[in-house]
This record gives sequence, structure tokens and C-alpha cells, in this order.
Amino acid sequence: MKTNKLIVRILVGILSSVILSFSLFYMLSNYELKKTINKVNIMFYSEKIDTIINSLKTKYDKLQRTQLPDSYEYSFKQFSVKELRIIHYDNKSKDVRKIYPFIINENKLFKMHPIFDKTQSEKYQSRDDFKKILKSKNGNFYTEILGVKKWIIYRHFKPWDWIVGYSIPLDIKYEEVNEFNQKYLILLFITMILMLIVTVSIVNYILRPIKELIRASKKIASGNLEHNIVINNSSYEFIQLTENFTIMKNKLKSNIHKLKDQVNERTKDLEASNSELKNSISNLKNMQEQLIESEKMASLGGLVSGVAHEINTPVGVALTGITHFQEITTKIKKDYDNEDISEEEFEKYLNTSNELSNIINTNLKRTADLVKSFKQVAVDQTSEKKRKFNVKVYLEEIITSIKNVLRQYKVKINVNVLEEIIINSYPGFYSQIITNLIFNSLRHAYEKEDEGLIDIEVSKVEDNILIEYSDDGKGIKEENLKKIFDPFFTTNREKGGTGLGLNIIYNIIKSNLNGEIICTSKENEGVKFTITLPREIDKEKDSHENI
Repeated sequence: MKTNKLIVRILVGILSSVILSFSLFYMLSNYELKKTINKVNIMFYSEKIDTIINSLKTKYDKLQRTQLPDSYEYSFKQFSVKELRIIHYDNKSKDVRKIYPFIINENKLFKMHPIFDKTQSEKYQSRDDFKKILKSKNGNFYTEILGVKKWIIYRHFKPWDWIVGYSIPLDIKYEEVNEFNQKYLILLFITMILMLIVTVSIVNYILRPIKELIRASKKIASGNLEHNIVINNSSYEFIQLTENFTIMKNKLKSNIHKLKDQVNERTKDLEASNSELKNSISNLKNMQEQLIESEKMASLGGLVSGVAHEINTPVGVALTGITHFQEITTKIKKDYDNEDISEEEFEKYLNTSNELSNIINTNLKRTADLVKSFKQVAVDQTSEKKRKFNVKVYLEEIITSIKNVLRQYKVKINVNVLEEIIINSYPGFYSQIITNLIFNSLRHAYEKEDEGLIDIEVSKVEDNILIEYSDDGKGIKEENLKKIFDPFFTTNREKGGTGLGLNIIYNIIKSNLNGEIICTSKENEGVKFTITLPREIDKEKDSHENI
């Protein structure tokens, strides 16, 4: 089959070369023949037009010799055209495929034409070819009349302002070219047949010993290294080829034995390497799990630090208020014991006590709310239990828990939940997703002194919720966009980036929450994460198995 393909390729190559050569010769010959025919036709039909113009000039000269040329001009013109019609239109056929002369008079009407007359002016006066004749008055061009391609040649007869021309169908003009083409195609066909016969004979003669070599090589390839290679051809080249094949066969036989020994040795080495590789993979997985847990604990540590800072202010205010309350209470008791208290001082004490108790109550309630918020977020991040929660309220609790970090940047966070959304899911996972996205923006999208805006928009879409997170920071380079969810990929390692933040988000969304995340970004135009998550998780999953 492969030999046959080789024969076909050789035949196609030779025949293609022949066809290409004949085609080039044909194109050049055809071009030169047409060029010659064009010159001959221009000379021939120019002479015929000159004959008609000379006839008209004779009539014009006779008219000028009369005593009343203006009176007889119309009669002379009519007689001249009638005479030309008799000479050139010997029958009444109006076949546009024939060669015929025509005359256009000074009124831009056909004075002589086998198809059109002056009563049919609307049929031809709007034609582009007719306008071209009137405009140039002398020349030639190609056109199409009633579906027939024609060559038009014409000259101007100035005395009467007539245009005399000839219309010649192209198939008649190039009749010799068409005959040449037919003969050439017949010659090409005969040549191709002969070339095909000769080529097949030569190729078969050359490829016969190659076929024998192929049969021998197949036997050797099947494992029969004892087969002797014999080629029935006395050509020096094929004798050398046969000897070289025999040498190759013997070397192959020797190399197979060596290869078997090497394979046995390599197999033992591979088994040992495979065992080491399994241990390395196991260690790498353990290291990855530890790094992920470290990342989660670092996030929780930031949460603790932030809440501690938030609590510090209201607790400090409450402590100051209580201290002041104790001082004024001790003083009023002392004055009371000494019976040195006035009604005005007692009223002042009561007013001050009321103000202090309000201040203490307000700040302790603020502290309780912060502790409650921190407790809920912290428990969610560590327990990963499923429960119902309000998305907007929970997002605000998450933002509150990291305010201490946010104060270090000039970045505002805008949370927009289009409607009240209650979902039954894992709030801890949501906390990790939002926290990691915000920290990722702060670390990579902005410098400390940059002002920026982070938008978090949440909406319901059928049975899912759609979270659209975007910032207006530095954006992501196009070559990095496909790698951002890969573990350990980071562009900020010198500042402590581990490359696990977005990978944790990706695994939580895909594996734990059965959702989808898409990132779009352009450099210096910010980044946008589009996250689709189900509102109801049917089965509880152990996150430690999936992250």
C-alpha cells in the first residue's frame, strides 16, 4: 500500500511538472496569438472603416461641387447610407452574432444598424457602450450586446459629424485562438497518456527491488531476524543497499540482547525511584494541607487581632466611666456621712451618674455586639457547620471583623445586597471566600498609599446566588490570568504571598459549595470575580476531605 502511494506520488509529481510546463507554454502562446490577432484585426477593420469613410467623403466632395450643397445634403446622406446598406447588409437578417458596420449620425442616432434604428433610440441611448462611443468618437473596446460578447472599433467622419464603426463577435474574432486551444488540448491529452505509460514502466522497474526490500524488512520487523535479504537486481546501488540492510539486521540482533539486559537494570532502578516518588508525593500533600491550615489560621489570627483592636475603644471608655462613677460615688457618700451635702450637689450627682451609666451601657453593648460578631465568624471559620443565615448581615459582620486591617489602607468597601437573601449553607466557607478576596486585593491590587474601591454585589438568580466581587486596582496580566487559581502561584512572594489564597477559594467553591468562579481582568483596569453558588446545599460535606 505504501509502495503504491510512492508510485502515485512519483506519477503525480511528473505529471504535475508536465502539466505546469504545458500550461505555461499554452498561456504564453495564447497571449502572443491573441496579441497578434488584435493587431491584425485593428489594421483590417481600420481599413474597412476607412473604405466606408472614403465612400462618404466622395459623396461629400460631390455635394460640395453642387451649387446648392445645403439643399442636397439630406438627399446625399440618404443615398450614401442606402448604398452602404446594399453593399454590407445583403440580407435582412438581424443576427447579432454576425460582423456588421454601423453609423451614428450628428443627432446621436443610429443611421445604419442591423438591429436598432432611429425609432428605437430609447433602447440604446442609455447604454454605457453607446455613450462611450459618442464621448471618444475614435477607439475600440469590448462590450456585451444582447448576451453576445463583442469587440467594437470606430472612427469619426468630421464633415458630417458621423461615427463609423464595426461590431465583431469575440468568438469570430478569436476563432483561430479557439481552434488552437482545441488542438492544443488534444495534443496535451495524447502527451499525458504517453507520459503516463512511460512513467509507470520506469517507476515499476525502479520500485520492484524496493518492494522486495519492503517484504524482507517486514519479516525482520515481525521478529524473524534469521531471514536472508536477497534482491534480484544487478544494479550497484541495490547491491549496496542489500548489504547495508544485512549489516543493520545483524547489529539489530546484537543490540536486542544488550537492550534486554539494560531494560532489566532500568526496571529495578525505576521500581526504586517509583517508591521514592510515592513518598515525595505523600510528603507534598501533607505539606500542602499544613500550608492551607496555616493560611486559614493566619486569617483567623488577623480576625482576632482586628476584633481585639475594635473592642479596645468601647472597653476603655466604659472602664473610664466606671472609674469616674466610683470616684463621684465615694465623694458623695463621704459628704453624706459628714452631713455636708446639699440638695444641689445631690441632683448634680444623680445627673452625672445617669450620664455615666448611659455611656457605660452603650460602650458595653457595643463590646458585646463585637464579641458576638467575632464569636459567630470565628466559630463559622473553624467549625464549618451548615446553618441558615442572612447574607447581607453576615457580610457586614465579616467586614467589621477585619476593620483593623482595612484601617491600614485607603480602600473603601461597598456591600450591595439587592434584596434580603436567606440561605442554608456553610457560613464559614463564605467568610473564608470574602476574607481571602479582600486580603488578596489589599496585597496585590493596591499600595498602602493608594485610594481604591472594592464592590461586593449579591443577587438571587433562580436557585442560586450571584456574588460579583470587583476592585479598581492594578489588575492581572493576561499571561497570569490562567494560573491565578493554581496552588503556590503568586506574584508577591517577596512580601509574604504564599499563593494559596485564591486556590483555597477555588477549592471551597468547586468542591465544598458546588459552585463556579470566573475571573476577568485587564492590567491597570482592576479585577472582577463572578461567583455562582447554590442557595441550598443538600448534603453536608467534610471540608477537610475536599480542601
